[in-house]
Amino acid sequence: MQELPPLAPQHLTPLAFTVEEAGQVSRIGRNQLYLAVQTGALRARKLGKKTLILRDDLRAWLESLPFASSRSASEAESLPGKNRFSAAAAEPAPKRRLVAAE
Repeated sequence: MQELPPLAPQHLTPLAFTVEEAGQVSRIGRNQLYLAVQTGALRARKLGKKTLILRDDLRAWLESLPFASSRSASEAESLPGKNRFSAAAAEPAPKRRLVAAE
């Protein structure tokens, strides 16, 4: 049987990532990834103490995330407590004075 020469690292596509590597390639924090694994939203495998995330599972989880959408001004006004652009939100909060205890 003929031996194949080793592939150069730039030609290798990883099949799995550690949580840290998955965070680097997806630009998502480690804690957020662990939370997704804990809730079952993101599938992970264990090899000893190491947590591995398959490339296809990471991609599927990322594709399952909701799309970012921008709300129109009228939709934003109808959301209680979520409107950062209303006139009431534009008014500065009243200043508080510190009073020394006697």
